[in-house]
Amino acid sequence: MRSQDGSIDSEVIARFRRLTTTRDPHFFEDMVTLFAADSEKRLSSMREALEQSKFDRLARDAHGLGGGAVIVGAYRLAEICAPLQQAPSMTKNEIHELVEMIQEEYAEVRRQLDLALKSFTSIGIAKT
Repeated sequence: MRSQDGSIDSEVIARFRRLTTTRDPHFFEDMVTLFAADSEKRLSSMREALEQSKFDRLARDAHGLGGGAVIVGAYRLAEICAPLQQAPSMTKNEIHELVEMIQEEYAEVRRQLDLALKSFTSIGIAKT
C-alpha cells in the first residue's frame, strides 16, 4: 500500500514507527537521516559521473540509491533508478533525463519522509 502521493509506502513508515520504542526512540529519525545522507552523496556522485561520462560509476550509484529507496519504501524512486544500472548502454540524453527524474522523485520522497517524521515527533514518541 502506498501513500496518497505514491512516493512512499505507508506500510514501511508504519513498520518504522512500530520499531521506534522507548529503548530506541530515534530509530525512525535515524533511518531517515541515514537514507538522506547516503542518497545525497549518491546523487552528487551521479551528477559528477554524468558530467564526466563515467557511466559505470553512475550505474553503481543508481544501484545503491535504488537499494536505499527500497529500504525506506520509496519504490517509485527505486523503479526510476533501475534503468540507470544499464547506463553504459544508454544514450547520454536518456541518462540525463533519468537523472533529472531521480532528483525530482528524491525531492518528493524527502518531503514525505520529513512530513512523516514531523508527525511522528509531534506525538512525542521520538524527539529530534
